Amino acid sequence: MLKKFLPLTIFLVILLFLFRGLQLNPREISSAQIGKDLPSITLKLWGEDKKTTHFSSWRGKPFILHFWATWCDSCQQDVLELEKLKSQHIASIIGVNYKDQIKAVDQWLSVNPKIFDDLILDKTGRLGLELGVI
Repeated sequence: MLKKFLPLTIFLVILLFLFRGLQLNPREISSAQIGKDLPSITLKLWGEDKKTTHFSSWRGKPFILHFWATWCDSCQQDVLELEKLKSQHIASIIGVNYKDQIKAVDQWLSVNPKIFDDLILDKTGRLGLELGVI
């Protein structure tokens, strides 16, 4: 008797998952970090002087935190939009270079205009993990 209804049960479970999936918005990305404070960790700034900072340096000022990498194709498309935003002086643009090679970043920065007011290195991906970057 159980063998008789097993295919029907499996079909109904799959149908239930498909029905639930059709109700989701594929453009909506939820995050457990929404509404939470930024972590109080030391951030390494780009450059040879090995300066560090904390998010509290930008407290009270509007800023855009933009994660990017030289190996990320969609990140390269963001450059044009970031240049527009920078020209409007709406907010500081803080770039976070995510898991990249220093040589590749140097090369990218030599070709592209300075769009970041500050550039943070996230070589290990710890900051990205703390902020829920996917």
